[in-house]
This record gives sequence, structure tokens and C-alpha cells, in this order.
Amino acid sequence: TAGRVLAETQPNGAFARIIYDSFAPTARGAFLPLRSSGDVRMLSFEAGKSVIDLSVESEGGTANVMGVVVPPPEGALVELVRRGDRVDLDVERGGRFRAGSLEPGPLSIAIRGPHRPMITDWVSV
Repeated sequence: TAGRVLAETQPNGAFARIIYDSFAPTARGAFLPLRSSGDVRMLSFEAGKSVIDLSVESEGGTANVMGVVVPPPEGALVELVRRGDRVDLDVERGGRFRAGSLEPGPLSIAIRGPHRPMITDWVSV
């Protein structure tokens, strides 16, 4: 699990648990700050006072991921973690990041830097 990866690589890290998934049956029709339509999946993860929001858009058999970390992690590195692979993502001003043309499969987002590291649980795209 992503939590095991965190424990092995960053023992003082935080596990960001999922707090919202627009594709979850219980989320349909609920009033929530994030909404989605069509093939866009909205996800929110929380670790302490930090939140990671993701938007996953399916397009022609691949997926595009856009996200934001709140509060923005100054000097942090955002990694897209796939089974057996890690890709560093550029973090824009305001904590925004993106990755495009991802093949279907599980992924996790890891935040590393001068602050307490965190990692999300696995989600399928």
C-alpha cells in the first residue's frame, strides 16, 4: 500500500487519506466543494492541515491529472508514483501540478521537501 511505501521511505511522513471521490456512490448528489461532470473525477486527500485536490480527466484511453496542494508546499517536490516508477512533477506557483497522457492503472501522489512528507493512497486512473 501507499502507507507502507511511506513508512519504508519516510518514517516521519503523513498518510493523506481520501476524504472525497466524485465517483464514489455516496458522493452523488451530496453538496460538496468539489463537483465533477462527465469523465472528470475529483478527489481530495487530507493529512493534518494539508489537502491534495486532484482532477483526473479521461481522454482517449489515457488520463490527465491536475492537482493542487493546500497550503502550497514551498520548496517541495511532487512525485507521481506508479507501480515500479516515480515521476517528478513541476510544482507551479500556488502548489499546482499536472501530468498528462497517463496509461490506465493505479497511482499515488507523494509530496517531499523541507516539511513533513506525505503520500496519498492508491487510486486508479
